[in-house]
Amino acid sequence: MAHSSSSLEGLLDSVYRSLVRCIIVPELEVEEVDPDSGEKHTEVIIQRDKRFFPKDTAKNVLGYEKLELLFDYLVADPQLRSRSLRPSWLAQNVLDRKLQNFLAILIYSHCRAQALIKFTLNLVATELWGLAEKERANLPTQDVDKLKDILGNDQDVVVDTFLGNQGLFFAAIIRKNQERKYNTWSTVPYQREKLIGEGSFGKIYMVVIAAGHFQYEEGMSNTRGKTLARKDFELTSREKAHEQERNVLRQLVRNARKDANILESMGSVQIGSIYSLFMPLAECDLRQYMSSRPKPPQTWAHKARIVRCAVGLAGAIAYLHDELESEDFEKISCFHMDLKPQNILVFYPDTDDEQWKLSDFNMSRVKPRRKHIDDLRLQPSYTFSDIKDFNKVFKRRAQASNDQSFTDPTVNRRGTGTYLAPEACVDGHPVLAESDIWSLGCVISVILSYLYNGLEAVLEFSELRFKQGNQGLDRFFTFSGGNEPHRMADAHVSDAVKRWFRELKMKTMQRNEDEGIIFRELVNFLEDKVLVIDPAERRKTRAKHIAASLRESGRAYNNIVNGVVPQKEERIRDRIRRFMSIPKPIKTENVNYVRKWDISLPATVKVCEFGPNAHPLVCVMENEIRAYSLNHVCLTENFEDLVEYSGVRPNDEQRSWNGSIGISTQYIVATTNHYEFDCYVFHIDQPGSHTSKLKEVAHVELPLPGIWKIAISPDAKHVAFVLTSTQSNSALYVLSLYQLLSMHDEKSVSIMSSSSQTSSLPNTPLGRPIPLPESAEDIRDIRFSTSNILYTVMKPRENKSLEENAVTIWAWSIRNGNRVPFRPNKITHDGREDLLQELFTSFAPHHGEPAYILLSQEKKLVMHSWATDRKSQSRARGYRLLKLLMDCGDERALALGTKEAHNELRLFTFPIAPPREELKITSSTELPSMTYRSKFAASIYSPEPADKLKPPDKLKPHVWIADIKGSTIRVIPIWIGAHG
Repeated sequence: MAHSSSSLEGLLDSVYRSLVRCIIVPELEVEEVDPDSGEKHTEVIIQRDKRFFPKDTAKNVLGYEKLELLFDYLVADPQLRSRSLRPSWLAQNVLDRKLQNFLAILIYSHCRAQALIKFTLNLVATELWGLAEKERANLPTQDVDKLKDILGNDQDVVVDTFLGNQGLFFAAIIRKNQERKYNTWSTVPYQREKLIGEGSFGKIYMVVIAAGHFQYEEGMSNTRGKTLARKDFELTSREKAHEQERNVLRQLVRNARKDANILESMGSVQIGSIYSLFMPLAECDLRQYMSSRPKPPQTWAHKARIVRCAVGLAGAIAYLHDELESEDFEKISCFHMDLKPQNILVFYPDTDDEQWKLSDFNMSRVKPRRKHIDDLRLQPSYTFSDIKDFNKVFKRRAQASNDQSFTDPTVNRRGTGTYLAPEACVDGHPVLAESDIWSLGCVISVILSYLYNGLEAVLEFSELRFKQGNQGLDRFFTFSGGNEPHRMADAHVSDAVKRWFRELKMKTMQRNEDEGIIFRELVNFLEDKVLVIDPAERRKTRAKHIAASLRESGRAYNNIVNGVVPQKEERIRDRIRRFMSIPKPIKTENVNYVRKWDISLPATVKVCEFGPNAHPLVCVMENEIRAYSLNHVCLTENFEDLVEYSGVRPNDEQRSWNGSIGISTQYIVATTNHYEFDCYVFHIDQPGSHTSKLKEVAHVELPLPGIWKIAISPDAKHVAFVLTSTQSNSALYVLSLYQLLSMHDEKSVSIMSSSSQTSSLPNTPLGRPIPLPESAEDIRDIRFSTSNILYTVMKPRENKSLEENAVTIWAWSIRNGNRVPFRPNKITHDGREDLLQELFTSFAPHHGEPAYILLSQEKKLVMHSWATDRKSQSRARGYRLLKLLMDCGDERALALGTKEAHNELRLFTFPIAPPREELKITSSTELPSMTYRSKFAASIYSPEPADKLKPPDKLKPHVWIADIKGSTIRVIPIWIGAHG
């Protein structure tokens, strides 16, 4: 069929218009400030010189039908007609050989019939299509001779136009976690960009990456615009000279993905001398966060969240210092060197998922960590010959004029930055991990100021430092004399910092005693261990120690009753009453495979615990204790069958329950917050009966210190007390429940036999105590096993040495009034687990033999038996475990926790034996509406012989979980099946 040239021209024009409709012209948002009014306004600049075609444009425009129609015109030309080429075959060849981009460039460049015919003859109509032919057609290219060979030697204009336009069709592809290098003429795939920050080495933009131009590791690409942050650096002219630094930077980028509080690199692109690093886009940085929220946090939960974020920040520094590995599995240490609020990015602010991430590593240094005996002691061994400076790779920019802050930015390693360590301002002095520790301490002190009184306190603190500083500099230290060159011997912690710390401790204690204690402990830690002038002394404190101190502060905030932060000093009773009137919000979630019921209580629940075999459930509020039986609910799955025993209150209305309780099936032992011994015993005469009530059978008051912890044996034969003490050691009292009840009637007690253990401590109305080497508050757990073995778990809250980190388990067999001790078992940190988590997490004794499982740092399980003198360890890699439960047969254990990098709470099951290096999780169940931070109690219920007449499907063992949500207890049963 013959076609006119005008018809071909019309088709080419149609294809051209289709291509033009796809082209993306990037927009640049520019924020300007009116010099007269000071108002900001945004101008959008159209960047026609950066236009590009999104990926697969040619493929989408030049489909099979369009190609067949095009070749239907072209084969009419005499050069092609003689070869009897079928348009359909040619169209299919273009698709199979992926030549759409080549053809689209020709059409967009207005190349007419002759160039198209040459393209057809040399690339489309060839019979062979091997490696040589594919290489010949490969684009993009700058090979002029190759293009002339394809398009014709007389096609100089066509070739030049082709070379000028091909870059539009090959905009860069960002590949996640990869570094890509493109030619200088390549285009960038940004639909929209906005300058959001400038630093010493680069500019930061918000960018929207066009669909198809961000490729994930699985090979999939974004289907719509993807918003990221992009930081542009200019490489030095001596790029090759610093290839080692580039390689280390790549390793850091890969490793950073393993820590949730280090900003993840989403990939990088180099075009010419511009190196662009892509990262998730944060809502703001910490400086902007505090500036845009000038009021201090108004709830304890908000303060706890900020402290939790600071824990993550310290954990990120610890990861950089201690956990990085090279591709060859060599341990390396990265020193950030530029820690300041501007480099701490805030994600999901004002939500429960708020997270702070460490960013901006261009000032960082990296060095190998050589094998050294100090490594075995978890001490750094520093050398300086192999240190790599990232900033050698990038050109330094002039200091940005718009980088204003309530504190000066860190502008130079030897410069005047607020957060720099003293040694950073002394020529020739090494600047390594301990310098990051100083900077981290400075940042935390600013965070504490914000917690105290918002932005006003942050600005006041900055102004005090500025006035105190040498040469008008805002720093946390000063040099005596003020003359350069500075010497470390002349450096001192700024008097302004010392005065401010004293004010923080005094003012917070006056405002609220609970928070005052938190501030006192944390500020003292900063003064004694972190903001220390001598780098060698400061080196003893690691980022993991700072994280641990912050974690304790966060837990202390969580322990304060939820409510509005008081603005002036209040009586404790008034504060409690007001807090109790504010219900905690309850989140709900529909989960089909798990039943759940809610128990509403009249006030906020302080403590919730189960008795033996999950009966009873006891809830402790400030002024009332209530108990429930869940046995009938489990059988009928009807919550109306819940048995509620009557509530009980202290006899003295001025006292309240302190939350320490001991529970057996029929007895509850409770204590008040009185400064002297004040103990109650309540009896349940018919467990599980709707007619039963809690009956007070004893109230014992003694002229002894108040009660710190209580335990009662499952058979209700023995009771154990730890009394409060201001001494460095404490005492454990063990007596029979009968003796305690007799004290109520006779106001006296016979001394318990102690033939197998003597004590130098004097007799008391409770008998002769067992001396313990730690203070009462260092006793983390006390409990009886089913076989009447009493365990205490001791972990010092404050160590004299930061390197001493141990848990000690003491145990006694309590039989016929005698107590036979087992050898104390001490568990120390072995250096292989995450020190950012507290050494003691949870404890579960065996029901039969004298043995236990201890959970350490949410990952390590230590199993020990005194009967066999066997000890083993397992590691729950990939999990964070929070609470242990032991099945009645001692053959398997259960744990509540989360998968690593997840927040949803789950119930895990694992066998006790044989011990494994890696813990084998055999089952996992998600718990509805529960997270890592949920407050809960849990217990295993195992059917008893008396239950054999019940339906078989109701005889399965199950776990009862009580999720504490303010004044509501959400009860969740999880059927777990018989072991074996």
